[in-house]
Amino acid sequence: MRRVLILALVLVVVNACKPDFQEQLDQTIYNLNTECPQQVDSETKLTGITGGQPLTVVYHYALVNLDRANVDTTLFKKAMWPGLVAYIKVSEGLKTMRENGVTFVYDYNDKANHPICKILIGPVDYSSGPAK
Repeated sequence: MRRVLILALVLVVVNACKPDFQEQLDQTIYNLNTECPQQVDSETKLTGITGGQPLTVVYHYALVNLDRANVDTTLFKKAMWPGLVAYIKVSEGLKTMRENGVTFVYDYNDKANHPICKILIGPVDYSSGPAK
């Protein structure tokens, strides 16, 4: 995961001279997808990254050992939210994205690729207060 985020930072910095950040973001997403799928840990696989307009990055994850029938989505979101927001707030690899108001969407699916939930984190979420 760190390798993907470091690559994102490098690509954004290299493309910093371009006037349109959406274009930079789209190119970064395209380049990051060359490393997907990628096993993040024993439970999580990053299956792909997509973009959206305006300024949205969607990370698609598979929880490789879970069946959605066994997941309480409300508790799952509640458990994941603080860590995701804190990571976005402090990650150097996401600094340029934060500065440009990117919205991050975390799309979780189970081992059979059935949807579990989507967690949307926008600028208002990561711009307020210190990271926890």
